[in-house]
Amino acid sequence: MTIKHTPTIPSTKLIVDNLLMFWSHLDVELQFSSAYTLYFSNIAFPLFNGVISTRLTSRNARDHVERVIQYFKSKKTPFCWWLDPLATPEDLDRILAEYGLSHLGFFTGWSLKLSRSAFLHKAQNELTIDLIDDNEMMQSWLEIMQENYDLSPKIVNDISTLYSQQSSENQMPFRQFLARLNGKPVGIGTLFIYEESAGIYDLCVLPEVRCKGIGAAIVEEMLRYSEACGCRTAIAVAPSKGRGVFHPLGFQKQGQFSIYKWPSEAVLFKNPNPYINNPGV
Repeated sequence: MTIKHTPTIPSTKLIVDNLLMFWSHLDVELQFSSAYTLYFSNIAFPLFNGVISTRLTSRNARDHVERVIQYFKSKKTPFCWWLDPLATPEDLDRILAEYGLSHLGFFTGWSLKLSRSAFLHKAQNELTIDLIDDNEMMQSWLEIMQENYDLSPKIVNDISTLYSQQSSENQMPFRQFLARLNGKPVGIGTLFIYEESAGIYDLCVLPEVRCKGIGAAIVEEMLRYSEACGCRTAIAVAPSKGRGVFHPLGFQKQGQFSIYKWPSEAVLFKNPNPYINNPGV
């Protein structure tokens, strides 16, 4: 398959920069270079280790791909390679496949100017969405993530530890949100604020209450919070089915992202790619 490249536009770069800063504000090993940024969390789950912002050439691409694979082999950790709309060379997807990485799926980048947001979504009266401020709420947040993505208890514990170690120097750039329907936890989301940009991550809703507008209501609450914090733009990267959440709220498409995983047999979930086929919102 071939990646469809789009022109360099500010919103696309804003999404990539937010992803870079997302990992920069967590306790992970980072390797920055003009060729790519590598992040390693030591969590045995591909999406929490990887490569982003790839800017290689046809001459050096294979050398760098080999180097990255050897690095993660030495760590005995699976990883994902994110190809954003500005990734080079154009045949990088073919090179990754050549070296044994398998295609996880296509994602869409979204952006929204908060000054234009209308917040017209009508949530259910019984639905509440709150900023997490205690351990009990955070435990509910983790249980929803575990159930929705079928993660092992160890991986969930590692994710909890990772978020709890965020730098206090940055005034808590990560905020977790919990949705409850009639008092029962049913959905979650993470907001990452960097400068005037708000990134939406970890958005999911339990299977039995999907397609009821809960995902959109979580996003809308995070948008309100972001605007109150002085953010001017909100961004997200979501599976194509996420259009049902982001487009009605005024988000605009900002290019296609493609994700590859290594090793090819690495299991993200017990069921085949539910995050791609069923984004959970």
